[in-house]
Amino acid sequence: MERRYRDDILESDRRIFSALMNYSNLFKDSNQDWIKIKTVERFQDSIAKYSREKINVFESLYEEGYYLTQIGEFELPKINTTEIYPTIQSFVDKFLNETFPYIERCSKKKIELAIKYADELKGSEFGVPYQITGMINNAKEYLINLGKVKELMITLNNSSSYYPSTVSDNEAPLRVDTILQTIYRVGQAFTQNPQSYSKLGEEELRSIISVSLRSIPGIDVTDEAVNRAGKVDIRIYDSGSDRIRLITECKIWTGEGAVAPAVNQLLGYITSDNLHACLIFFVKNKEFLNVLNTAERVISEHVNCICKIDGLNNQWIEYRFRKIDDEYQYFNMNVIFFHIPNIK
Repeated sequence: MERRYRDDILESDRRIFSALMNYSNLFKDSNQDWIKIKTVERFQDSIAKYSREKINVFESLYEEGYYLTQIGEFELPKINTTEIYPTIQSFVDKFLNETFPYIERCSKKKIELAIKYADELKGSEFGVPYQITGMINNAKEYLINLGKVKELMITLNNSSSYYPSTVSDNEAPLRVDTILQTIYRVGQAFTQNPQSYSKLGEEELRSIISVSLRSIPGIDVTDEAVNRAGKVDIRIYDSGSDRIRLITECKIWTGEGAVAPAVNQLLGYITSDNLHACLIFFVKNKEFLNVLNTAERVISEHVNCICKIDGLNNQWIEYRFRKIDDEYQYFNMNVIFFHIPNIK
């Protein structure tokens, strides 16, 4: 049977769409099977002999597992329901801004706690009921599969179909990751030859990146461009889709105290139309790992940060942020670090 696609899924993105549907099929009947653990196998009776603390933990395991089956079996297929999700963007945003942050902050932690308690019971006189073992094994599998779904959502987030304007494949906007990969390759040249670049200042390093970006066909690169509350270092405009695709701010690393102000400065440039931003740090410190750990901690704790959604490596991490003008609007912030220590 031929798979039907919603009208705003472009041909180039149908592979992602099909993969999402395939993962939904893995959850088929999982919700009813999970309910049977409570109504038929009566898992609550099997844990009645434990302390109230352990009972609460295992009941939370049941509730979170039930939630995961709901997401996999019933919510994923709704990508085709335009009455609920009129655009691909609305569907992806729901998952990246609400569903996955909840899974990572709540569901995963409660499941991990249940695993810990079950391990402690293995050597006790009561042992671990088969119902609990089954729930743990299934919940772990659900987390793995939904983790792969998240990766697909991130890919869809950077796809042509994500943007609500109706375009043909030939008119599809330039992918943001093409721009980011260009920035990263230029920065890698810095890190491979630090003795040549460490003596340069922020404006000189930024200029090298800006000039390199101009080699990408179909975009207009502007330095010191006015965007909302100030002048952003680099603004990239895609002439094909008539959109600003990326705004970029560059900073020389000066310490932990400069991270939050840099993030806030970039937040101040974000308009309602901006969906992607990039914050670049040129790090001249020799202790690079400490810088990376410090920055990741500060950024993750920022009040507007929803979650970390991807990381090519520890030098390039993508975060989901809430815009300052509207708590229900979001954008992706890529934070990239280039290590150019002073070498004598």
